[in-house]
Order: sequence, then C-alpha cells, then structure tokens
Amino acid sequence: MDQAEKRQLENMLLREGLAGLDDPELIQQMANLVSNFPGDLSAKHRFFEDLLNQCEASNRYEMYQAMAPKLGFRAFSLAQYESSIRQRASELISQRRMRVEGEEPAPIDVKGKKFEEVLESESTAALLTLTCHKCKEKSQYLAETPVSAMVMARADGWVREKGINKEICPKCVPLVAEKGKRYAQVSIY
Repeated sequence: MDQAEKRQLENMLLREGLAGLDDPELIQQMANLVSNFPGDLSAKHRFFEDLLNQCEASNRYEMYQAMAPKLGFRAFSLAQYESSIRQRASELISQRRMRVEGEEPAPIDVKGKKFEEVLESESTAALLTLTCHKCKEKSQYLAETPVSAMVMARADGWVREKGINKEICPKCVPLVAEKGKRYAQVSIY
C-alpha cells in the first residue's frame, strides 16, 4: 500500500468514526462491527468470512488471529472460512458470474502443431500419450478420435502386455517375448 492509499484509508476510517490505522483499538472496533452485524449467527460468520476474503491471502492468518479472539461469538477455524471462500468462488465461476484472471494454460505442442485442452464437444483432435512400463519411453499420437490414435500406436508396434495389462514400446516388445519363451521352456520340464 503506497502513501496515497494509506492516507485515503486513514481518512475513510476517521470519517466512519473508527480508530486510525496505527491505533491498537481499531482491531477491537472491527471485531465489534462483526459481532454487532444484524442478522443471525450465520450472517455474522459470513460477514467475517467476507472480511477475511478481502484481506491478502498472505496476511489472512494474521488478521484471523488478531480478530477471532475479540469476536462476540466463537469463530470457525481459518481453514473452514478459507474452504467456504474457495467454494463460493468456484460456484461463481461455474455460473459465469466471476472470471478467473491470470496466465492461460500453455498450449500442447505436438510435432510442431499447437493444441489446447477443451471440452470433448468442442474438440477437433485427440492426443494419446503412451508410456512404456518397462523403459518409461513416451510417445504421443494425434488423430481425430482416441480410437484412431490408438490404432496409430498399434501400427507403430506398441502392444499391451498380457497379464500385466500395461503398454510396452516397440523396443521392449522383443524383450518381453523372449522372456515369455524362457518361461515356456522351464514350464515344459
């Protein structure tokens, strides 16, 4: 907060009849505002939650610790208030009444083409990523549907190991087949 914002806040507090920013009595006055808020106990909890929500997340714990003991009712835990704040924000986002700001997710780069994750109804392609459970090699296949992407992977030599039900890359397929032959020879005797 710069000096101009601090002065503006100080003036607003004085205009409302509250103590100044540096006055230790301010916290008790804020707690009294919450405790005397009209309505039932749930309205008071909601008001306190809204105050916590307005505070920077990095300072929220300090604000909670300063105000909660001075309230005229038993406050919920900070975790409960923060959980409720997240729940309300999630509901507002899903109702498109609130917007999330920040960096967009980076697009997915597949063989020089850029794609972004969308709903299935809006998709134009399917990206299949296979990881060999033996050597951890990864391969990606891009096609119009998930099935056609898997067909491409099978054509490249990827197989699903029987019994384990996990994918194996083309390099490891001969190793697994050789291992199976040795077990077959041992079981004959």
